[in-house]
Amino acid sequence: MGLGAVAVFLVLWGWQGEAWSRVPVLTYRPCKSSRECYDRNPCTKDYCRAGRCYHTLIPGCCTTAKNCDDKNPCTRDVCKGNRCFHTRIKGCCVTTKECDDKNPCTKDYCQPYLAAAGVGGRCVHKAVPGCCTSDRECNDENPCTKDYCDRGKQRCVHKKIPECCVTDRDCNDENRCTEDFCDPKTRTCQHKPIPECCASDKDCDDNDPCTKDFCYDGKCVHKKLEVCCKEDKECDDKNPCTKDFCKDGQCYHERIENCQAK
Repeated sequence: MGLGAVAVFLVLWGWQGEAWSRVPVLTYRPCKSSRECYDRNPCTKDYCRAGRCYHTLIPGCCTTAKNCDDKNPCTRDVCKGNRCFHTRIKGCCVTTKECDDKNPCTKDYCQPYLAAAGVGGRCVHKAVPGCCTSDRECNDENPCTKDYCDRGKQRCVHKKIPECCVTDRDCNDENRCTEDFCDPKTRTCQHKPIPECCASDKDCDDNDPCTKDFCYDGKCVHKKLEVCCKEDKECDDKNPCTKDFCKDGQCYHERIENCQAK
């Protein structure tokens, strides 16, 4: 290999190898001035010293994007105006540490893809169910709950407001004799008594000993007893030798001793 070929080889090697970027490369060309050493490479500093041409690589200079590769899969490397630019690719990652969004309510990790090809991964921020950092995150759209964030546990709390209602179904008091409904203005339950309604036989007592009182299908029924009394005079059996009286709706005839009917 001739001296000229060696010199050209060293120039090319010096351009591509980073270790040579600050090493002056001597060529075979003799010179009297630096003007004679121009090699048409914008990324070398050309000068003449002791009658020989030298070509030193200019740090950070480039001619193609390939010269700008920073080995980071999450940057877009371009060469513009003989200068390298490295633009961060949004959402790209190599490690999970790069994906921390400082939000305690997300599980952050880097989901890799095409790692073998030197392509970066994608940051994923998965919401932690039920987690919160402020009260406004806990609104469940229910007017009958007081919603707030327990910041110590970072959990939403939905505390039921006593006596509050949203629909009529919320107001069922299990009493068949009340009409249950929710007042939309006050959000409170109302229980309106149903006239003449009964839930059991005792609700139907009319204080009349001559009726049998019972509740049937929510309505009171008062059945007249065929044999019944309210006063003693109703029990007169026309027998002077009996004492006739009414007790609990029944007539009693008590025989009078030593009595002889005339």
